Amino acid sequence: MIDSGYASNKADVVRRALIRLREEEAISSVLRAEQNIKEGKVFSGDLDELASKLNLSKK
Repeated sequence: MIDSGYASNKADVVRRALIRLREEEAISSVLRAEQNIKEGKVFSGDLDELASKLNLSKK
């Protein structure tokens, strides 16, 4: 990567790889969320009501 001019040094290669990894993880997270929505694996409604159903109500 350095020889091809893509990066100026090893640190730059690692920096670019980490940036790309973060971007790919963000995209993957969005795609998983979209799939969960399609499969109906989401909660919606009043948070207090949902918490009471899950036994997490306020004290």
